[in-house]
Amino acid sequence: MKILIMAMAELGYGETIIGISLAKKLRRGGHFCYFVICAEHDKILSSEGFEYYTIPHRMGYKAQYRIDEIIVRIKPDVIILADYFVWYAIFCHNYSIRDTWFILKYDIPVLPIDIWSLEEIGYEIDCLSRRNPIWDKMKDMPVYLRPVPFGRYKNIDSKVMLFTLDNLVEYQEHKKDEARESIGIGKKEKVVLMAIGNGWQVNHPNNPHSTHINDLLFDGMPEFLSKQMSFLPEDTKIIYVGNRILGLEKYLYGRICNMPSCGIDCFNNMLYACDVFLTMNMSSTTLAKAIYAGIPSVVLTNPYEMCGPDDVDSVFAALGVGEGYEYQWARKYTPLSKFRIAPVGLYYVMEKLMQDNRYFKAMVEINMFDRNKVLTTIKRLLSQDKGDSELMQQRNRYFAEISAEQPNGFIDRFNQLMRQIV
Repeated sequence: MKILIMAMAELGYGETIIGISLAKKLRRGGHFCYFVICAEHDKILSSEGFEYYTIPHRMGYKAQYRIDEIIVRIKPDVIILADYFVWYAIFCHNYSIRDTWFILKYDIPVLPIDIWSLEEIGYEIDCLSRRNPIWDKMKDMPVYLRPVPFGRYKNIDSKVMLFTLDNLVEYQEHKKDEARESIGIGKKEKVVLMAIGNGWQVNHPNNPHSTHINDLLFDGMPEFLSKQMSFLPEDTKIIYVGNRILGLEKYLYGRICNMPSCGIDCFNNMLYACDVFLTMNMSSTTLAKAIYAGIPSVVLTNPYEMCGPDDVDSVFAALGVGEGYEYQWARKYTPLSKFRIAPVGLYYVMEKLMQDNRYFKAMVEINMFDRNKVLTTIKRLLSQDKGDSELMQQRNRYFAEISAEQPNGFIDRFNQLMRQIV
């Protein structure tokens, strides 16, 4: 069958990567997959062997006419949204498309990828200190395609169809020295691999918060991490992947290594080389790869709502950590929302997803403003044996549980569904 996957996230790559994982499974099952993507994601799809079509942001509302043309050309049997939230809340809004559900006019079955377990969290997303309702049109769709790791997998609706992310790799100790040599890291050095995402729903003219968020994302957050990591032992190397970020290098001169964006095999090599993975995005697909690979992973989050200097004073007085760098940083960058996905929020969404979900026990969440706990935890993880750690035990239990939840296999269930709806 022909399957058209709409992966229209603009800045974050996660939804597109999840769509590719699904497409690879479907391709192995004999299906033909096609993509519609934002022009910025061309470099992700170009090496994956799928036919794809790009829609530049400048097209605005005319993007729907471009989609009309693509539908006529491909004649898909099924349309998949990667994911439902991106389609409803981000793509149509950012492209000024008034009729969110014009996609239904083709009389072709539409299936959503349900990253956020929307049914279980009550169709509500907290973003920039606001609770935003999500239209529950998904309830009318025949099935919810949910990726694991990440999504809820216990006590789920019968309409939920779980699928595992592709391109996950097990950690292999014997590859560590080879991987380190390839990127110029010594055998005895400790390595922290850091993921600094591009964020999502930012840098858009219709977003009144975009200037403040960009200040945080491209200046504030990198400089904050640079300062905290500078207190790690001198023999600790920091690696980050992607465009060079000067703020991240500010306090780490001679200890930080910027690696260019690369393919899957190259990135897996970096995972083999590192001792700890650090991020400020609890939903990151890179975090899922690190956990699967058995890399101890730390997520820095902000549990405080700070609207102004008075809130900052109250928070730090309660923390009892004095008026050091973190205090000065917080005063400079208020307002700050609670977040588990920096800097936009989703603190309460993640709270709901963490319930009865062992995936979140396979990582360490730390209050970003508690420098002592951040440093103590990372030092401990750097020094301990991966295989014997509590995180590794939780990781093993988690993957055993999600395997048990899929006794019949994803492709068999998907093909059975196709026979019913097409």
